[in-house]
Amino acid sequence: MARLAVLAALFAAVLFVSNTFAHRTFVTTVEIDEDTNPGRQSQQRCRQEIQRQQQQLQQCDRQLMHRIQQGQDVLAFKGTESYYDNQGHEFQQCCQALKQVDDQCQCDAMQHIMQRQQGRLQGQQRRQLEREIENLPDRCNLGSQAQQCQVSSGREPY
Repeated sequence: MARLAVLAALFAAVLFVSNTFAHRTFVTTVEIDEDTNPGRQSQQRCRQEIQRQQQQLQQCDRQLMHRIQQGQDVLAFKGTESYYDNQGHEFQQCCQALKQVDDQCQCDAMQHIMQRQQGRLQGQQRRQLEREIENLPDRCNLGSQAQQCQVSSGREPY
């Protein structure tokens, strides 16, 4: 009888252990390597590039804001001799800063400038800033990707 009780207890223990292992939960973790996504990789590279050139790009901020606060609209001056005389000299440091940014990131850099300044401006001044920034590729002789850049105050740079 004692053997039967030990055997029954042993059988119950085996059942308990097997039942415990039968309900094992497996957790599978999937890591997504963002470096394999070329779009994400390009955005990250541009973000780093813009941060690296941050101080130089602030020169563009200052020059653009000065021009807007002086009420000098690029469209009013375009075609006049003073426009062509001043455009190279007035924005020389800004152009230099944009040229130091990788060609593929210049549009993002211009958008970044727009984003930083948009909170300071409203209405006509904001539209003027957009026009000024959209004219930077011509003014600075930037690459073809920057020439096609559409800058707007509502778009995120990255």
